[in-house]
Amino acid sequence: YTYEDLQVPIIDPLAGAVNVTNIGESEALGMEVETRILFNQYWSLRLGAAWLDNEVNDIPAQLCPVVIDCNGNTAQFSPEFSVAGVLDASYPMASGEVFGSAEFNWQSKEYANLNNLPGSTLDSVGFIDLQVGWRDDNWRVAAYVENLTDKEHFAQRVDAGDLFRLSLNPSRPRTVGMEFSYRFSNDG
Repeated sequence: YTYEDLQVPIIDPLAGAVNVTNIGESEALGMEVETRILFNQYWSLRLGAAWLDNEVNDIPAQLCPVVIDCNGNTAQFSPEFSVAGVLDASYPMASGEVFGSAEFNWQSKEYANLNNLPGSTLDSVGFIDLQVGWRDDNWRVAAYVENLTDKEHFAQRVDAGDLFRLSLNPSRPRTVGMEFSYRFSNDG
């Protein structure tokens, strides 16, 4: 696709603000594939993958003060590859069912801003989440672990060349918890 006047967030570290600015044009070509495999009535697997090739053009010069020309660069927050999958299981037990899932997702490196300088590169990253619990028509109880491997990752980076570099929005550390919920019946 070709997108005119793409709106992008631009961090102004001196003003301490994020401004949304229109840039000239973004051209992208990509593909997504997903599938679901049902092994039996208790087990299923969902898999997905994506590929994206894009570039931005007609970038106002003031948006790339460190680099002379940002035209032809990759758009920010646009990894070239990403994959994800979920293994689900459920089994009847005590007027409800026991359930569990193991989920993974991974994406290749991406840039945090339009200049595509090495200091604005966000490394490839992958996460694994687990969940196990019991549910019936009304109750749901689950234990979970998010970011099982305790992977550290920053979702934003500001690069002002030799002046400074900031890494922002760290990923949550390994998080363990419980969820309890009750659904009130809609019956009469």
